[in-house]
Amino acid sequence: MLTLDRVRKIVTNLSYSKQPTIAEVARKTGTTSRTPQRRLAEARTSCREIVSSARHERAKDLLSQTEVPVCEIAARLGYATPGAFSRAFAKRANQSPSAWRQAASRVRTQG
Repeated sequence: MLTLDRVRKIVTNLSYSKQPTIAEVARKTGTTSRTPQRRLAEARTSCREIVSSARHERAKDLLSQTEVPVCEIAARLGYATPGAFSRAFAKRANQSPSAWRQAASRVRTQG
């Protein structure tokens, strides 16, 4: 049986290289496209939301644990421009990627 957790994991893994589609998720799980669509609908979420969440979590990891420039993080996560990445990040985190990195750095040095 295809679970939401499995759909989420597949979408997350695919999202690091491109914007995954329901058809790709279905192909990976050996089901029809309707099955992952149903699981996502039952959870009141979407492929796009899972991708957005996964990218945001990965961005937070890269910002807090590395010195990789913001423009490179944007490219790694598949954003068209660093500005698009910064806007998407700020929308979810209520602060810019640079501000997030500075705050994470302060927490690391205090802890």
